[in-house]
Order: sequence, then C-alpha cells, then structure tokens
Amino acid sequence: MAPYFCQALFLAPPIPTPIFESIRVYDFDPKLPRRSTPITGKTELEEDGSNLAIVLKNIIESDEERRKFSNLVRDVLSFVDSFKTEKFMDKSIIFTMREKYYETYLPASLLSDDTISLISLIIALYFDKRPLVVFEEPGRNVHPSLIAKVVSMMKEVSDHRQVIVTTHSPQIVKYADLEALLLVSRNEQGFSTVSRPADREDVKTFLENDIGVADLFAQGLLES
Repeated sequence: MAPYFCQALFLAPPIPTPIFESIRVYDFDPKLPRRSTPITGKTELEEDGSNLAIVLKNIIESDEERRKFSNLVRDVLSFVDSFKTEKFMDKSIIFTMREKYYETYLPASLLSDDTISLISLIIALYFDKRPLVVFEEPGRNVHPSLIAKVVSMMKEVSDHRQVIVTTHSPQIVKYADLEALLLVSRNEQGFSTVSRPADREDVKTFLENDIGVADLFAQGLLES
C-alpha cells in the first residue's frame, strides 16, 4: 500500500479503543529529546519523541537492532558514527552521538533539530510495529535536501504497513506519488472535504505541460 499525504487528518469520534492501540500519531518536538529523561519512562517512542534516549538505549543494547539502526541512520546522515547513552545520579538518561570526524561524543543538547527529527523518524518507521503510523508535518525540521530520502523511506515502509503524512510542505508533495495525495479543504459551508488530485483531468493536463505537482499545490491549484 502507498503512503498517503494529506493536508490534515480527522478521526471522528467515537472510535473503539482497540483501533487507537493500532495507531500511532507522531508529532516530534526536537527540543524535548535534548533533555534528560527518567530511566523508568516508556520504552516505546512517545508521540512527541521526548523519550528518545530510552528507546535508543534499548536499540543499541541489541546487536541486531543496533546494526539495523546504524545502517538506516548512516543512509541519511552519512557523518554519524555511533550512539551512546549516559545515566545520571537522579536516575535520568540522555543520549550522545559521535560523528566520524571526531572522537568525542556530543550530547543531545548540541545536536541539530534536523538530526534529532530524522533519528526519531527512522525509529518510528522501522522499529514501531503498529499497522498504521501517522506523521504530522515530518518535513518541518528536516533539511530540504533530505526530504526526498524521507519520502523514499516512507514508501519503503508502506509495503507492509500503512503510513499517513499530514503536511503543508510543497517539498513533501513534490516527492509523493500523485495517486497517494489526498487534499483536505473546506467548502463554502465550512465543512472539510477530501479529494484526490489524481482524479482530476485539469491536474493531469498541468502535469503533462511540465507544471510540477508541488507548484500546483503551492498555488492552490490542486483544490477542486
């Protein structure tokens, strides 16, 4: 199944609890993983990424998972060498990262938003086992040059689980398949409507004339 990219995601209540348990909605805040985290926290990645240090600790303690994670990270961030975690007397934990250019490990507080967001995204995509994952604005803290790789990873993962992305970014839309785009907009009565740009003949005509889908999205021409 393909990942779906849309402007907004609406889950109308009531929804049974078992359905919620199979869904994870991620909205990462790169400021939170920079802080120390109580070591007794959840071992599954929080939806805001705040317990990233605990999740990383469990990954790097497993040889198989550490190799998998390291390969995935280096495929996107080629300068990364390895990760460690450090415990404090107050029973909290932080993670550190070493770049291949240096011997010193950098604490999470010195890492860029881009690096933390990509690490969180990789864990959510490849280490979360839920059948449906949703990402709120995943390109918000990612360098434009890496957006294509991010979308490529989402497409890869969508072969065995459903991925939904909510975005207002033309960069994300640029690399998404047209058939995977869902446009959420409001009608004259203020109600939300969902449409598929791939179903519209005028959109196909624009694309045939070398007007990219990202340009159409940025100019509001995908709206029906």
